[in-house]
Amino acid sequence: MISVDKIVGLIAPHMCISCGKEGSLLCKSCIEEYFQPSLSRCAGCFEISKDYRVCRKCRYWLPLQSVYVANIYEGVYEQLLKALKFEYRRQAVESISAMLNETIYGLPKDVVVCPIPTAPSRVRERGFDHAKLIAKELSAKSGIKYLNALGRHTNVRQLGSGRQKRLKQMESEFYILRTDLAGKNVLIIDDVMTTGATLAGASKVLKEAGVKSVYGAVFARKV
Repeated sequence: MISVDKIVGLIAPHMCISCGKEGSLLCKSCIEEYFQPSLSRCAGCFEISKDYRVCRKCRYWLPLQSVYVANIYEGVYEQLLKALKFEYRRQAVESISAMLNETIYGLPKDVVVCPIPTAPSRVRERGFDHAKLIAKELSAKSGIKYLNALGRHTNVRQLGSGRQKRLKQMESEFYILRTDLAGKNVLIIDDVMTTGATLAGASKVLKEAGVKSVYGAVFARKV
């Protein structure tokens, strides 16, 4: 079945938001010429960190091994995410997942990729869960097995909240969908990171379910 996005692309072809070339929202040539993964930092305090490791002083509230960050949320990367989330242009997933795939490395061989679910109201509004689309496409590009392990209870809006308030909001936001997670290594996927509270909430639930190690990958970080 041809997707709505592909049909729209045939009628009004996608244009690269960087160079204007017809065919995709961010063309392969522009990705190859301009994209470089963002500087490796701890996702908690943003201090320089080897291999995107979460530092010891932050790991008590952000229990992940590493959080890989592809870009800073600005310029064409911000435009690409907005096209996906607010203009419902699913074709953006192709470019987003390609850049994420260039960012992640050094993961355990048995790691599985799992999306952080989007708030239910947003899924109903868009007709799709953008994080799931990104995770599935990343799985296809990387060869990492896809595992839908997390559900989401509510529609918490974090806009404008500080880290402590966001951490409190996320404490009971997620729940486990599977019973076979013990001992697994999981790479959780989200589109944007602001304070790290969403990553923290998702990773804590996974750890409580017996997951061995949690890693994170986000397309862009807000500064």
